[in-house]
Amino acid sequence: MMKKVLIVFVLLLVTSFGQAQFFNRVDTIRVIENGIQLANPWAGGINFPAVNELDANGDGRKDIFIYDKFNSKISVYLNNGNTNYELAWDYSPEYAFKFPPINQWVLMYDYNCDGREDLFTLSPIALSAMAVYRNDFTPGTGLQWTLVDDYLDEAYQTLRQNIFVSGVSLPGLSDVDNDGDMDIIGYNSFPDARFIFHRNYSMENYGNCDSLDFKYETGCWGNFALQVGGANAVGCFNCPCREGRPHVSNPLYEEPKYEQSEAAPLDDTVSGMMLIDIDGDNDKDIIIGDVASYNSLLVINGGTNVSANMVSQDTVFPSYDVSAIFDGFHYHSYLDIDNDGARDLLVHPNFNENHEGMWFYRNVNTDAHPIFEFVDRSFLQSSMIEGGENVAPVLYDYNNDGLLDLILGFDEFVTATSHRTGIRYYKNIGTVTMPAFELIDSDVATISQFNFTSPIYPSFGDMDGDGDKDMIIGNEDGRLAYFVNNGGPGNVSDFTFVAFNYMTIDVGKYSTPQIYDLNNDGLNDLLVGEQNGFVNFYKNIGSISSAFFNATPTNDSVGCIAIQAPFTTDGFTVPFMYDSLGSKRLLVANENGFILSYDGIDGNIDGCYHFKGNAIDSSESTRFKFNITVSGGDLNGDGLTDIVIGQSTGGVEVRYQSNSGIGIGETTQIKPSVALSPNPASDKLNLRFYNLSIGSKSVLRLYNVTGELVKSIVISSIETQLDLSGFSNGIYMVQLISGQNSVSRKFIVSH
Repeated sequence: MMKKVLIVFVLLLVTSFGQAQFFNRVDTIRVIENGIQLANPWAGGINFPAVNELDANGDGRKDIFIYDKFNSKISVYLNNGNTNYELAWDYSPEYAFKFPPINQWVLMYDYNCDGREDLFTLSPIALSAMAVYRNDFTPGTGLQWTLVDDYLDEAYQTLRQNIFVSGVSLPGLSDVDNDGDMDIIGYNSFPDARFIFHRNYSMENYGNCDSLDFKYETGCWGNFALQVGGANAVGCFNCPCREGRPHVSNPLYEEPKYEQSEAAPLDDTVSGMMLIDIDGDNDKDIIIGDVASYNSLLVINGGTNVSANMVSQDTVFPSYDVSAIFDGFHYHSYLDIDNDGARDLLVHPNFNENHEGMWFYRNVNTDAHPIFEFVDRSFLQSSMIEGGENVAPVLYDYNNDGLLDLILGFDEFVTATSHRTGIRYYKNIGTVTMPAFELIDSDVATISQFNFTSPIYPSFGDMDGDGDKDMIIGNEDGRLAYFVNNGGPGNVSDFTFVAFNYMTIDVGKYSTPQIYDLNNDGLNDLLVGEQNGFVNFYKNIGSISSAFFNATPTNDSVGCIAIQAPFTTDGFTVPFMYDSLGSKRLLVANENGFILSYDGIDGNIDGCYHFKGNAIDSSESTRFKFNITVSGGDLNGDGLTDIVIGQSTGGVEVRYQSNSGIGIGETTQIKPSVALSPNPASDKLNLRFYNLSIGSKSVLRLYNVTGELVKSIVISSIETQLDLSGFSNGIYMVQLISGQNSVSRKFIVSH
């Protein structure tokens, strides 16, 4: 047995190590849940979102931008113009790489009045300041950003100080005084839970709105203070103002005139605020989320836009309808979800609501006087495979029909303190060359009853020689659970629990097993990943009819693989060994967000494997912060092994293996895109292509809702028009293929 040596293998840059298998993302595979075809099945789950709107593709419609703090993921959903909110948003991962670095949180606001949303985030050089990026979109280049300020500051008396923000709290960006430029409302939790007005003097000083010229106006905006400790509520209205410079040692406060209760802990932090004129009186009211409370708070401004004076509150906003109360603190977003011209309210908590955490309230009135009615508690999430968090997809022919099905280990929070783990079965209802999946069983073998600690990772292989594949599950406690398959050869799987501590194998934490005959002796062995970044090999020393393993691994660091994230001993390795053209290959997913590729395994199972690089082009910005998983099989019948990736946000990604010979680490071209209008369409559909070389091999394919190819054309110009007179009413998919890249869009035909 090889002695395990801790080697810190920091993966900051992956370079090419020659030709290797490469995997390209596929978004066109249909998925059905509860009889409904999911609009964005492979969008990847949502856990900890900051939601904003911007026009990402320049078509004049506001799209949705989501930054998921849970794993630093950027997602863009293009607006196709549909008034059915469930069909209006097309997941477009090719836009993710077009944004500047984001730190902790993000807000979009058009500060310079050019019609394009600019980007605000926590400063990269100071934890208590914000950075500003200007949106310099052009039709030729698309989205591009210019850093305007990496340390936004303001005048305070004779000094200059940063406009204070934190890594948790979202400031309020709005034209607070209605003079035409963007102001900022901040929050000062200590000592007295007041709101700060950072006034922009761009209009006053320059006569236009394109500058960020701030002055500390008052530390008591609105003449109110929040309750400190307990519920998210106002502590006092018309509180005497105790002015001074916040967030510095020995602040120069006036003699205190207002004090919070000494009995209340001074630990409250506003998680987010949104400024909105909700009562139609032309001044800014405020909706507040609080890190220590589960309710949304609306505070009404009874003053003016110049002199705010808060006079009333709704502590369970909107109290007249379904209140936005979560097991977690809130962010709020104001954007038009259903394309009716009136902005709606989106409320999203920031932990624990990992599968029903996007609450949509429709504005049934106007922007000038919005009235919100609850519609949906899983906006966008209901359009995708959403397993909560730390999901583990595996391809396995569950019903023995010759098609690989999708098996998904999931973890969904039920309350703030409890969660449910289990396994879902998505049957492959497609063909050998064109898969499609339908959810058949949301709790295979009622595994949820066992309360396995998350994440759970299933694997399949015949351990008792009866011709069907049994199941071994890894989980957070480092051990393995064994379920025997009583279905028999050629029948639907029927799993029965046997043991929690299979063969007393224990890798410490986060066991991720794969059943695989590594040494080619005809017996299924075990490869098991672990938290510490190694892959363990357990040789099967039993028989075909009765597998047996020693509790001590045969090799506790297969391939000399040792993967740790920077500054930690954690790697969270997930192995996937497969056969490729007569040779063994190994993929290892890990906490760094990469999927590492290895060969040189045949005849060298106890030696050091050859590292080939990252199996996914790192320029795509589809990397994930931690705990991604990988498994695979041939999904499209081309003889190559494809992969499925489990994401920490609860989603799944499918990638087909490319046989193009592209080397891992090589730079790929900017991904092509296509804009469709109008959508829905009746007689004609206009298409415009971006980032596309017309001289290359570029093809447009159209599929109906069942996945049938109805039309295929070679692209010869950057614009084209399709005649829809022969198309039936319904949903169609456009797939643009250019070289090794592809992108898909939905459109609706309605004659």
